[in-house]
Amino acid sequence: MPKLTIRNLGPIKEIKDLEIKDFMVFIGPSASGKSTLAKVIYFYYSAWDELAKRTYQTFSDTLETRLSNADSRNELKVTSRIAQTLIFYLRRLFPGVTIFDNSIEITLNSGRKIFSSLGSIHSKPKISLFFDGFEKIWERELEYVNNVLLPQLQGYPRLYGGEGKSLARQELLKHFREFFLDLFELEIPQESLSFKHSIYVPATRNLLGQDLSWQKQLPADKQPFDFLTQSYLNEIEYLKSRFSGSLVSYTLESEKNISRKAEKILKGTLEVDAYKSEIQIDIFQDPDYSHLISIENMSSGQQYASGIIYPLIADISEDQQVKYRGIFIEEPEAHLFPEDQKNMVELLAAAFNTGNFKPMVITTHSPYLLLEINNLIYARQKGISNGLKKAFQGLIPEELWLDPSRCGAYLLKDGGIEDIMGEKSRLIVAEDMDETSEDIMDLFEEMNALVRESKRKDNG
Repeated sequence: MPKLTIRNLGPIKEIKDLEIKDFMVFIGPSASGKSTLAKVIYFYYSAWDELAKRTYQTFSDTLETRLSNADSRNELKVTSRIAQTLIFYLRRLFPGVTIFDNSIEITLNSGRKIFSSLGSIHSKPKISLFFDGFEKIWERELEYVNNVLLPQLQGYPRLYGGEGKSLARQELLKHFREFFLDLFELEIPQESLSFKHSIYVPATRNLLGQDLSWQKQLPADKQPFDFLTQSYLNEIEYLKSRFSGSLVSYTLESEKNISRKAEKILKGTLEVDAYKSEIQIDIFQDPDYSHLISIENMSSGQQYASGIIYPLIADISEDQQVKYRGIFIEEPEAHLFPEDQKNMVELLAAAFNTGNFKPMVITTHSPYLLLEINNLIYARQKGISNGLKKAFQGLIPEELWLDPSRCGAYLLKDGGIEDIMGEKSRLIVAEDMDETSEDIMDLFEEMNALVRESKRKDNG
């Protein structure tokens, strides 16, 4: 698995050789670096798409010239802007970071390192900021695109008629997506053209419940939200255009259990009114009567949960245009009663086990989440051995079990990170995560002791 090293980024002083697992949960005090770490991992799983789109845009004029002129031999000779694109993308993820000696280093499975420094945006970025040896790889790529791929695509209008130009553009974009996926040593999906990068679900997802029509009137450089929040809101708008009516109706039959988990949390069925372009819940009150509540009138818990459930359900739908590589979720427990926090963990585990989300990264303040994740890991550990499978399935359905070898749980504090999964047990050591509850109870007991002592003296 890839490993990550961070130095002097936001509240993080140093994290060294952190293995990026498929299912990760970060807990810790506010401003301890949970979201910062999640964003760095998100960078790794999404930067390939940013690079593919920017590179495609760079080549698009050359392609159009060739498609319009069968005799054209125009070649792209400009120097790659790979490093600049990466740095610019990082600055969008971390707009408030101004420290110059920060660094991010990702070691891929092959041992090759991707590394960068946010401070370098203030000077001229160098291509070596990507990784050593990239110049030769990019030189070979330019030679292939200019001398092999573009001449092939140039013949598409003749081969495919009116659709030729469109197919040529799609093929060029597909090539760059696969090139950068391979460069980042990420699995290339079969539907590489429509496949999306990971989705980041921010803590500001409750904005879905507000009227943001005024925002559309603002120019791009005057948008009020940070990059990840705006990207998320844009993605939700895209999903609204893909679905109408009940989302359950789009769900694959094999994944109906996930829809049922979502309904348990929302106390109703998530729907999209295509005419009004709004998210609604059909509340379970009367089986013979539909009681729709628009998202702005939902409870806070329903709003925050809907912001997670919507992309989850969309991803497991039959729509092949909505497939995310991974999902990153800030505070999935927000505004949820402890019972529904447990249900949210089970929903996320069920979605993770479909294989659709790799990775699934969670930031949290809630010890309830850790305790329930522990249950799902323990069920997997013991349920597959000792003849206990059937008994464990009666307690926790097998589709919720989490493979401990794919999981990681970490405590962030004081600028660093601590692995809180037992080395041998591979269970989360969660007892110390809720020391505050014990402190509160101890304080109550101390006051109660004073009351008892006072009564004893009065009676004595």
